Order: sequence, then structure tokens, then C-alpha cells
Amino acid sequence: MRKIKGLVIGLAALMAAGVPAAGVYAAPAGFGSPAIVSQKELSDDCSDPKTEVTFTNAAAVINFTVTEENKIEQAENVNDILALTLTPDTEYAVKVDGVDKVITTDGNNVYVDDMTLVEYVTECVKTTETAVDITIDTTLSKVLSGFKKAYSVAMGDMDYSVVVGDVTFKNLFYAAGVFEADLNDETEVIFTYEDGTLVFDGDYVDALSGLGEGATVELIGGHDLQAADAKECTPYVAGQVAHYDCTKCGKHFADEKGNEELTDDQVFVYPFAAEEVGAIGEYDGVYYAVGEGRVCDTSKNGAVCGFVDGQKGWHIAKNGIVNLDFKGFATVGSSEMYFQKGSIAKKLTGAVQGTPTGKSKGTYYVSNGRLNETYKGFAKVGSSWYLFAKGTINKNKTGAVSGVIDGKKNWYYVKSGKFINTFKGIQKVGSSQYFFKNGTMDKTYNGTFKSGSTTYVIKAGKVVGTK
Repeated sequence: MRKIKGLVIGLAALMAAGVPAAGVYAAPAGFGSPAIVSQKELSDDCSDPKTEVTFTNAAAVINFTVTEENKIEQAENVNDILALTLTPDTEYAVKVDGVDKVITTDGNNVYVDDMTLVEYVTECVKTTETAVDITIDTTLSKVLSGFKKAYSVAMGDMDYSVVVGDVTFKNLFYAAGVFEADLNDETEVIFTYEDGTLVFDGDYVDALSGLGEGATVELIGGHDLQAADAKECTPYVAGQVAHYDCTKCGKHFADEKGNEELTDDQVFVYPFAAEEVGAIGEYDGVYYAVGEGRVCDTSKNGAVCGFVDGQKGWHIAKNGIVNLDFKGFATVGSSEMYFQKGSIAKKLTGAVQGTPTGKSKGTYYVSNGRLNETYKGFAKVGSSWYLFAKGTINKNKTGAVSGVIDGKKNWYYVKSGKFINTFKGIQKVGSSQYFFKNGTMDKTYNGTFKSGSTTYVIKAGKVVGTK
């Protein structure tokens, strides 16, 4: 007898040609009430799944059809499963095309009219299609005896338990043997397999479906898997491969039975790398501020540090999109920085126009791209020079001021903070007066300078008298 393969095929043969693929059940004609299959949510713990089988006494009619094409294989399959299930040296009634027959078994082969079932089908079944009905009184002791044989052959030494009435056994042989005499129509037997997957070639739900009314198969605990379709990713949404999610524990699996677990990185297709979170990532030539979930952080408005064109630096994002053309002030940490072409203008020292955070639009002084609010002195704005104080133009100053313009230190005349290079006249410096020409103190001048009704006598640029 073909041990495993024959048993697997034989179990399917018991339910005739009508048994579909694993996990799907269709009751074959004349086979009694099918098993009731349900999901039993005992807990949210997916790590301890069980499959529970409950059945009581029942009578079943085995019905199958033999044709010329399948008769030998069908006979072999039915022989295997009946030899395991039926009680040896016991007669069972059979109808073949309405003709009464009797079958027996010695535990290895099934006999009909002193011939093996295979021989009988080969020699005697000549019609194109023959209907065979076998009626079996499936008392619970016989069911358990057959079940233990089938289980031990197919499953080997697995971890399981059997409850007969109120008593639990870890061995199906004891449950079938010790309590055989006490089993009756009201006795309930619960078989629990601790792994949660009772399988021959298909699901045990199929294999046990012929046990009759009251038979149930309940999946206790385990994963509650739902299919998830594949999705393409965008800069704003992560994509995913087709997979299955457990609604209880949140784990991901490649198959509907939950046999192959997947990591997040195997399931999700992210537009950006994990190391780019909180920094900058590139997608289809556009740079984005990357947030949690490895997608664009649309709430990001302001400075963000990351790599652009292979160079690490600070850049400005608006609604999560990095603006590589940004020009102006932006806060970086505790400093106010000036940006040009999307990056900090680290080489820029001088006057710029813009609106620092919390300030009005105007002209400000920066040192190496950083707003310098302590700067005091001259700076060029466009083609003109201006006097700065506290980092911005000192529009309140009119008069002579010491400073450096075009690299030359001197005294210069400013009006409302602007250097007036056309100014010519006398200005007070300290307690003295000096002659200015082209807005600059001219210490080379000796002579006189008339302003209004006063004529000033000048020596080395300094007023030494009037007349």
C-alpha cells in the first residue's frame, strides 16, 4: 500500500471527484452533511494558532463514480483509505450500479467477491460509467481508530491533543483505545493540532468533511490575513508589492497561509532611503525634504540639510519641495543665513537686500552668508556706499564718519547714511573742522574755501582760521 501518497490521494477519493483544491470544500453527492468550518477568535495572539476538530457519531454514504479513464487510479485510492479506516474482517454493504455487494478489508487491501478492489474494478467494471455507493456506520470509536491510523501515517509524531468528553489526551491512540467502550452518540471528541495547519495534500477541512452532522473544524487564533494589492510609489506615498497583512498582529506575509513572513523593506517600496529621513532625497530629478515614512514631508517649509548633486549643505524647501533657485534669508538653527541659488552664500560678505526672519524688508550686512547684526562701517550697495550700524543702513546719520571705502580708510561725508561723493565743504570732526572734497577729507589741500559769507583758511585740510 502506498503510504503517504496513497493516503493523500485516497482522502480526496473519499469525497469523490468533487473535492476541489486545498482550502475549498464542495460536498460530494450522497456524502452526508459537510463539516462546518468557522474562524474562532480566541485571542489576538497570532503566535499560538491551533486547529480544532470536533465531531460526534454519524453515518456517511461514500459515493464515487468509476470511469474507464480513472478506474484503476480511483480503485487504488479508495483501497488505501478504506483499508486504513474500516475495521478488518468486518463486512460492509456496497451497491455497484444498484447491485448489492459486500466488501471486507485485512488492513491492507479491500476485497470484493474474493477479489481485491483493484482486481475487481479492473476485471468486472466494464461500463463506461459505474456508480458505487458504500454505506458505513461510523460509530465514534471507528472514526477515531481510522483517524488515528490516517493521522499517524500522514503526519508522523506531531504535537497534538485529543479531548474525549471531559478528559484530555496527548495521544490519539489512547483516546481511541481506552475509551472505545464508553463512546456513544452523545460523546464529543475534540482534536487539537498545535500548529494550526492540518494538511494532507489539501486542508484537513476537506479530509474530515464526511464525518457527518455535527462535525466542525475551527481555526483557533493564528493570523487573520487579508490580501493587499501591489501599488506604485510616488514621492508622497510609499508603494508596495502584493502581499497579505494580518489584521491582528500587523505582520506581512508573501502567501495566503502565512508561511513566509516579509519585512517592511520587503513589502514596501519607498521613494527615499531610510538615511534620507529628516534630510533631502531625489526622485525623478526633483529634490524633496524627506519625512517619516520615507516620503515627502509636505509640511516642511524652510531650511533642510542634505545632499544635492553629491554635495551636502543647507537648502530651502517649500511644501516639502527643495527650491534650488531660492534667494534670500532663512533661519538655520539659531542663525539667520542668506541663500543664493538655493544654498547658503558662504563666500558672500557685504550688503544684501532681503527680509530676515522677524524683520522688515531692507538692506542688511552678512558675513560669509550669515546675518551680522553687530556690523558697523561702510558697505557697498549697488554702485553706492552706505554707512551701516547694527547690521543695517544707519539712515539717521548725516555728517563726517570715519571708515573704509574702496579699501581706503578716511573720513567721509554721509547724508542719511549714504556716502555723498559729490560733497565739497567744511565738516566738523571732533573739536576741529576739515575740508572735504568729493565727500572725502582732503588733507592735501592748503588754501581758502568760501562758504556763504565765511572764508575758511585751510592748512593740510584742517581749518586754521576764518576771515
